[in-house]
Amino acid sequence: MIFQSVSFKFSHDLVYLLDLITQNDSDFERYSDRISELQGYAVEIRYPNETIYLSNEKVEKILMIAKNIRDLVTEKMNVTIDYNDIIDK
Repeated sequence: MIFQSVSFKFSHDLVYLLDLITQNDSDFERYSDRISELQGYAVEIRYPNETIYLSNEKVEKILMIAKNIRDLVTEKMNVTIDYNDIIDK
């Protein structure tokens, strides 16, 4: 959003952030249904009050959604990052 000069309040609310960015770039609209799957983990995982158990399938699914969004963001910024060398191992 900073890259596109979109004003926003700092928030973990992924639906809010997606709504803002789609006003400038409709390519992000394809994630409107899937972003809600990530929404619950935006804060819950970072500041857990209790242990959360997820199946391997669920973890793989939410990671794939996050990686797809990350890839679209870096593509829009015209940035190439080899995440395999950084965090995807």
